[in-house]
Amino acid sequence: MSKKLSLFGYLILFTLLFFFISSFLKEQVIYIEAGPKGGFFDTSAHVLKKRLKDYNINAEVINREDTIKIVDDINDNKKNIHVGFVAQDLKNAQFKNVEALGSLILEPLFIFYRRDLVLNSLTDFKGLKVGIGPENSGTRLLAETILDLYGVNSKNTTFIDQTHSIHFDMMEKGELDVGFFLLPANNQFVFKLGTNPNLKIFSLKNSKAISRRFDYLYPEIVQAGGFDLRNNIPNEDIQVVSLPVDLVAKKNLDPSIVVAISLILKEEFKKPNIISDASSFPSMEYIKNLEVNKRAKEIIEMPFGSLPFLYKYLPFKFAAFIDKFGVNLSYIFTIVIIFRYIGFPTPYKYYKKLMAHIYFKKIENIYNKSLNSKLSEQDIKTLKETEKRFEEFIENEQASKIIREIKKKI
Repeated sequence: MSKKLSLFGYLILFTLLFFFISSFLKEQVIYIEAGPKGGFFDTSAHVLKKRLKDYNINAEVINREDTIKIVDDINDNKKNIHVGFVAQDLKNAQFKNVEALGSLILEPLFIFYRRDLVLNSLTDFKGLKVGIGPENSGTRLLAETILDLYGVNSKNTTFIDQTHSIHFDMMEKGELDVGFFLLPANNQFVFKLGTNPNLKIFSLKNSKAISRRFDYLYPEIVQAGGFDLRNNIPNEDIQVVSLPVDLVAKKNLDPSIVVAISLILKEEFKKPNIISDASSFPSMEYIKNLEVNKRAKEIIEMPFGSLPFLYKYLPFKFAAFIDKFGVNLSYIFTIVIIFRYIGFPTPYKYYKKLMAHIYFKKIENIYNKSLNSKLSEQDIKTLKETEKRFEEFIENEQASKIIREIKKKI
């Protein structure tokens, strides 16, 4: 019974070891969920996809219009979504399976309007044709939240719920009175609208007061001349509210992929723009209501160009293998300890038992042959080798007796 138990136990152990090692060596594809094509989420996702190839990591980008649902997909372990973007208030929701890898940028809420309109307050938006973004998009959620403070809603105003690209075309053609664009300051839509002579940027003069009502918002200034220094566009400072764009991932994301992504973020998102200084991002300072990935935090807060210990001294692929193995090493040790605790022999003892069985079978075969015929030179040679094995490290009294009987017949 104990022999069967030992074999069964080691079969489990070797199966688990094979499973772990196979999972380490298996080529992995990660899925990045982004927003509408052409938006910041989408362009950033494709930057990650391209740069991850440098680390032999394959990535696919999945787009969806209702961007506030991205974090739900990452939190759902049944869905094969590994990484995504968040730019919304998360304080009333819990995401146990999500970790933040860092904030990439502050996205201002730009409000453009026709130059011929006289708008001094958001209250003046009542009755106008306003582009606020699709249902369940970050732009729409934030626009409706702020407009509601001033009594502007779908009952007294015409809300157009199309994508940024459609709203951009409508603004260019004069088909919208006002358009809300939650986009980075260096986005091509923002730049073209900001320099369009038929449009103006609405300055949210109560941006500080608004941001103090919502802890996920930050008041920022678009400096005069930010879009065009030569022509001084805009011709005065513009106040806006902004919110951080966070990159988030499943908690069980491979640590080597976290390392690769964090290094890419440090290289790709350090540039200044019209509301942020150079090297302000990526950052962990804006993360709220989400657990922070410790490895990502370590890398982002390192001096630029620094690497974690393993990745500094080893090729990335080899360091990644060790990194992956290290995550599961404790599980393997735990299994071994449990097996030893319930009485399974050590691998060496198991090896000795296995070899004793093999050599004993050889002795039995030679003995049976000696009963009916003369042993060959090869049989005698095998007998001597086997006897030596039993003398060196395998104790077996029954085998010794059989060997003595065989010698009598030689």
